[in-house]
Amino acid sequence: MAARYRMDAAIRQYLLAVPGVAALMGTRAFPETGPINITAPFLTLTCDSSESNKSLNGGELKSREAVYQVAVEARTSKIAGQIVGLMTARKQDGGIGGFRGTMGTGDNAAYVQYAFVGEVRDEAEQPATAENDQRYTASFDLRIKFNT
Repeated sequence: MAARYRMDAAIRQYLLAVPGVAALMGTRAFPETGPINITAPFLTLTCDSSESNKSLNGGELKSREAVYQVAVEARTSKIAGQIVGLMTARKQDGGIGGFRGTMGTGDNAAYVQYAFVGEVRDEAEQPATAENDQRYTASFDLRIKFNT
């Protein structure tokens, strides 16, 4: 589990460092869900599944594959989509798509064998009361294989 938590931190660190993201949302990134009264936009990172890779003879290899849901919540669909667009760009364009190499620094560093960006989704959340702002979420799945 320690390797997975290290990877969680490395992904958050990487996504916040994507050019243009900090200017739009600062450093507001949270595991699972964001606090109730947090200023939008913000990012949440949820690990949907994580498992060790197995060799042909059933032994465990020193790598894991994990699927994360990365979601950006914002006050407009344009801002949410803009931030996710920056994050999901190909590595050569500053995003995480197709990333391969060391991700994270210090204790959060991990070697990523591949990072695959899945389908991008958009949705609007209706406010519970008139006092609440409408929120928009843009999200994507991130399948990543990393060394433990």
